[in-house]
Amino acid sequence: MIKKVCVINNYNYAQFLSDCLASVLNQSLPFDKVVIVDDGSTDNSIEIIKNFCKNNSNLFPIFKANGGQLSCFNVASVYVDDESQVFFLDSDDVYPKDYLELIMNKLGGDKFDFVYTSGKHFSNIADIALTALSNDYADILWNKTSAIVRQQSIWIGDITSSLSVSGRIYKSILPYPYPEDWRSRADDLIIYGASIIGAKKLSIPSLSIGYRRHNQSDS
Repeated sequence: MIKKVCVINNYNYAQFLSDCLASVLNQSLPFDKVVIVDDGSTDNSIEIIKNFCKNNSNLFPIFKANGGQLSCFNVASVYVDDESQVFFLDSDDVYPKDYLELIMNKLGGDKFDFVYTSGKHFSNIADIALTALSNDYADILWNKTSAIVRQQSIWIGDITSSLSVSGRIYKSILPYPYPEDWRSRADDLIIYGASIIGAKKLSIPSLSIGYRRHNQSDS
């Protein structure tokens, strides 16, 4: 059976982290594994993570020295197998409650090479919609994107928290040996890499994640 895995990267986002974790752990269709990678935070992020772990047996923490977003996705690869669908999430963003359920319904409960949705801006968690369904736009299937990416530098994807890949694609790209090259641009590597290795891409513009507006930056 396909395993549904969420990989969250966090660095000093304690003020947003509880909202993020709660949104993932309270999905209408539960994740089999939620991997939270703390990238050397100096705020109280670790305390928050440990408190969530007490009541959630499907939450797997990794605490590491600071190395950037891509290094977080690298170390999380130990929790990913080929029969997984992996969802990426920045710890300042959130999922509406039915996000996973709606995507898996689109996929027929199976895994898919590369899926991306869209981001809906918010500042206050109270503004998050009750559903991830935000419009009636049709899905777009890209059977091959390698040529257009190579020749035209047109990358087919969206923000980190909107991305999902099969376990096979994840492990074909990650762990990437030079994480410093993509320290804060792991989404670009995943989008580009998936195209180059021939991933079939599905755009679902009708579904949205909560993309938080704030002034704090990653590092």
